[in-house]
Amino acid sequence: YFPCGRVLGGSSVFNDAMQYARGSPFEFDQWEKNGCTGWGYKDVLPYFMKSEDARVKELEGSKYHNKGGPLGVSPSGMTPMVGLYMKAGKELGYRHVDYNSADQEGFSNMQLSIRNGIHSSTGLEFMNRVAQWNNMDVGIRSHVTKVEIDKNRRATGVHFVRGGLKRFVKAKKEIILSAGSVNSPHILMLSGIGPKEHLEKFGIPVIADLPVGDNLQDHQMVLLMAEVNQSVCVTQNMEENWWNRFKYALFSGGAKSVMGLEANAYVYMDESLRGKAPIESQHIFVSRLVSDNSFNFKER
Repeated sequence: YFPCGRVLGGSSVFNDAMQYARGSPFEFDQWEKNGCTGWGYKDVLPYFMKSEDARVKELEGSKYHNKGGPLGVSPSGMTPMVGLYMKAGKELGYRHVDYNSADQEGFSNMQLSIRNGIHSSTGLEFMNRVAQWNNMDVGIRSHVTKVEIDKNRRATGVHFVRGGLKRFVKAKKEIILSAGSVNSPHILMLSGIGPKEHLEKFGIPVIADLPVGDNLQDHQMVLLMAEVNQSVCVTQNMEENWWNRFKYALFSGGAKSVMGLEANAYVYMDESLRGKAPIESQHIFVSRLVSDNSFNFKER
């Protein structure tokens, strides 16, 4: 099951962890080496920075971060545990790094897509700013069925269904297909771009025989829980008590303004891959007491 963000803002709306992570610089550079000109890390970094409004003190003056953009980025560190995570990383021989810089390997304070206690979703942060633009029309409740491609293999328009009616919009310049990791390849295949055998099976004329969707994969996750002998984590009672409700209502702060993610570590499990492949292991540290039945732990 792959959840799809059929909402203004896409899947960023229900990213409950709210970690702000740009991706691996190594992989951007691999895209460029494989022929995607203009997609190297040095090329995409200015756009990450342009879109960012970093509200994190330790990132002030960093050449990898910026203020004033539409996407709010806030610090973690609600509990004393974050300092212990950094200390543990140092004892293991890892550096304290900014995982959204060119060098990800090490332990980091978590950066969160939050502004004033509210999730910085794409729809909220970007669309609100441009909603009144005269040169933009947002077609909500619209389902794209195909990109029209002419005999010269040039995308010329988009077919979609809205209000029960089939519609078509012709493009004057360019078409940007950004429908997520599931729907982007789906739309490409409906448009005739994909594995030949698969398209012919459904009677779709083949424009380009390409392995579209062939590398679709989800990341594996293992949850490990540990008890601490001090009352330092965010608990459900703490989150719901009158004081934290008051702090959130008046100041957009307190335990209700965060998810409990406090630290992050990117590490190579196989050190021989350093410099030859992207980091294959991410560790997220959550200072939050979950209920007995979270993730069905009680049943296990």
